[in-house]
Amino acid sequence: QIASFYAVDPEWTMCNLASWLSWTERPNEALGAWNHAVMSQRYEPQLLRAVWSDFEETGRRYEKLDGPAREWYALIFHHSLHARSRNEQLMCARILRTVPPAGREEVARQLYLRVETSRDKADAVWEKDMLPFLRNVWPGEAKNMTPRVFTHFADAVVCLRETFPSAVDELSRFATVCARRISLPMVLAQGAKGSYSHYDRHPVAALKLLSMLTKFSTSGELMECLKKIESADISLANRDEFKRLCVKAKRLEI
Repeated sequence: QIASFYAVDPEWTMCNLASWLSWTERPNEALGAWNHAVMSQRYEPQLLRAVWSDFEETGRRYEKLDGPAREWYALIFHHSLHARSRNEQLMCARILRTVPPAGREEVARQLYLRVETSRDKADAVWEKDMLPFLRNVWPGEAKNMTPRVFTHFADAVVCLRETFPSAVDELSRFATVCARRISLPMVLAQGAKGSYSHYDRHPVAALKLLSMLTKFSTSGELMECLKKIESADISLANRDEFKRLCVKAKRLEI
């Protein structure tokens, strides 16, 4: 309950309890302390800043975490959203570079969940939290972008409404890394939630997103997507990316 104590009395907590999180002062107890601290799911940003070196060291010992690995990665994500300076953003990015691919995939999943659960406020959450995270915190090297990470990012983009076109542009920065290895269900390509369809509202952006998804389960799946785009804006049928997708759909029939 160190986070709870810190919220009440930061000075007393740092003097009497913080050492339990120290890999230097208490190497034998630190692992258990971090396990319990993470599992409590109580997030106190000021406390993490106060014990940052040990928090970062925990990232290098992720394989020893006993069970709460998913919670720990979620903690990294939530803290990165509260980063108050460029230096702090870079420190969060450094941690994301040290964790295994599964850790980055969990962080990407947390990003999707934050947007998806925002519902009508998803556009505001994207611009306020997610866009700065992708630009300033997420490690952009190709090796950090796996198909599963891209899937979570794309899922988040599909949840948007008015910011969908600009979000697709942002997503395209990552698409060349692994889009040729990605497979997403048709519901993602449609970008439709309820009565709101990205095909009808943003057909150009919908086509751009569809062109990133170069693996489809059936020809019918892809052709139905293309028909929806053409129905919304017939001029898009003359675009090279539209024609390439039509060729791909025909190949899937073979």
